[in-house]
Amino acid sequence: MKKTNNRITSQSGLSGDEKIIYRANLRKKKKKQKRLLFFTALCSAVLLVGALVVILMFFNINTITVSGDGVYPASEIITASELETGDNLIFLSKKNINEKITVNLPYVGSVKIKRKLPSTVEIIVTKTEPVFAITENGTYTLLDENGKVLEKGFESVGNNTIFLNIGKITSSEAGYNIVSEDEKKLERTVQIYSYCRELGLGDITTMSLDDLYNIKLIYQGRIILEFGEINDRNIEKKIRFAKEIIDTQNEENPNFRGTINLMVDGQGSLSEETHTTVNTTVAVTEDITDENGETVTNITENKSETSTSDVSSAP
Repeated sequence: MKKTNNRITSQSGLSGDEKIIYRANLRKKKKKQKRLLFFTALCSAVLLVGALVVILMFFNINTITVSGDGVYPASEIITASELETGDNLIFLSKKNINEKITVNLPYVGSVKIKRKLPSTVEIIVTKTEPVFAITENGTYTLLDENGKVLEKGFESVGNNTIFLNIGKITSSEAGYNIVSEDEKKLERTVQIYSYCRELGLGDITTMSLDDLYNIKLIYQGRIILEFGEINDRNIEKKIRFAKEIIDTQNEENPNFRGTINLMVDGQGSLSEETHTTVNTTVAVTEDITDENGETVTNITENKSETSTSDVSSAP
């Protein structure tokens, strides 16, 4: 409405013929603007098509190379990637290639794709290794640290493999993560293992997460670590505290066999695997600072007699 009023005002002082000429000029101006927009769009489309033609003609794959961990022959990795010479270098999907390789070749943990213009693709692979073993139909299935199925049907496993119990398994297809009735169990397993590795709590032989409110780990097949519930809030403290107690026991009694109860945050009780054992309750009392300015946890011990417990190294 405002524009119309402006036009009328601008023509108010014109004669009849002048108004006709004015309106004709206005129509011409609008046509020129439309033609300009059309030619601009046309030029943009021509440039885009030209760029696509150049990409399709000059950026096709001529060479595919493989580097990284030699867990599989290069020919197998290239076949699994489904890349072929002649494929377009620019439009290849790194995500799809990664998934194809890691699924078809389970011992490949991750894949990095590098484009080297004008016509070379480099596939860089990183291997993954068995960390966990679960039992299925009387045999063992091997999993990596993220729960991906590597191989199935083993009658025995290596000494460095952790026996894992996460309850009923609903899917265990090679190349894919194991699936249980409760997906939180695998998530917590991966998290606990990551913290154990980060905090230096090694030599774990068994992890039992069948009951997330009664999580248990076994150290060196001789010490049961009863954590109870582990959550995001207490996981680091519980695992760090468990390592401190184990380190102390390894110095004072390297042959200790029994149970460490860590269900109560900040406390741990030890029960040795004998008919008459000593129960040691360890409680965090305070944090003190040593001469180097580092914080050291000060703990106290109270000893009393308790009953025996059994240690098992397999789930």
